[in-house]
Amino acid sequence: MTDIPNSSTPTPHSLPGTMSGLLEAAIADARKLDPETYYPDSYRWHSAEKDACAVCLAGSLIAGTLQTSPDKTVFPNSFSDGVSSKLDSLDCMRLGAWKLAYHKFYGHEPSFAVGDQLTFLPQPYSKHFRGWDEFRCHLISIERAVEPLREIERNAEAI
Repeated sequence: MTDIPNSSTPTPHSLPGTMSGLLEAAIADARKLDPETYYPDSYRWHSAEKDACAVCLAGSLIAGTLQTSPDKTVFPNSFSDGVSSKLDSLDCMRLGAWKLAYHKFYGHEPSFAVGDQLTFLPQPYSKHFRGWDEFRCHLISIERAVEPLREIERNAEAI
């Protein structure tokens, strides 16, 4: 199923159906951003500024996968509920708040066993960043959580 934003934003590709897939897509999108067009700032979603479009990790996904123009300022609530909750989940992942990210992504609390496993996921090197150097360090550190998170999701499906 494709998540479709409201009519003021372009129709995006569908977002991944797992947290690990969403995190992986956001990291890939972040690495493809043009440094002359975008400026990483963990305090901004996707904000059209004078010199560049300021983006957080979720903003990278907004720019890439959701194909939002750098001259538009958008927030999670600019999109449909399904997209909005996934963007909020991604922001929680950026912070290393894995249980809250799970709740926002899947719409319910994780089971006790899954919640316990989520607490052992790697924490990002820094939860906040400004500029490309800090952002790249953040991406490297949070990428360490993709495979363990994928394994948690696979095990939860098997139960």
